Amino acid sequence: MKCIISIAILATAAIVIQAEDAIPPQADSTPSFQDKIRPVAHKCNGDSKASDDDVNAVVNREELKTQEAKCLQKCVYASIGAIKDGKIASYEDGLKIYKKLYENDKDKLENAEKAVKDCSKIAEENASKEECELAAIIQECFRKY
Repeated sequence: MKCIISIAILATAAIVIQAEDAIPPQADSTPSFQDKIRPVAHKCNGDSKASDDDVNAVVNREELKTQEAKCLQKCVYASIGAIKDGKIASYEDGLKIYKKLYENDKDKLENAEKAVKDCSKIAEENASKEECELAAIIQECFRKY
């Protein structure tokens, strides 16, 4: 019986380790990003019912689990020019935004071009989605970079 339990525990541990390896790494929310986004998120939060956890999820580039967090992200994107008139900004505008956000972080800035290119495609594919949902889809894409 002890042998069967030990085998079951080892098999479960192996599955958990494999599952963790399959999860793509989340991009770090750098202090320079946080410093620039936090005031925007707090300003946007004045118009929403987002919780402190929702604000932190946006600022720290975490998964947006609530509708309020998704709409807060939409407001942040609109405030920085990433969403205009309900549509995602152009590739060129997206690069300009990242250059402002990461002006002092050369490594992040180098990765921004690929991120903007890939995430712009995803945004275009999902352009018909409701704005808060679109913001969450875009944010999820950028979390990979």
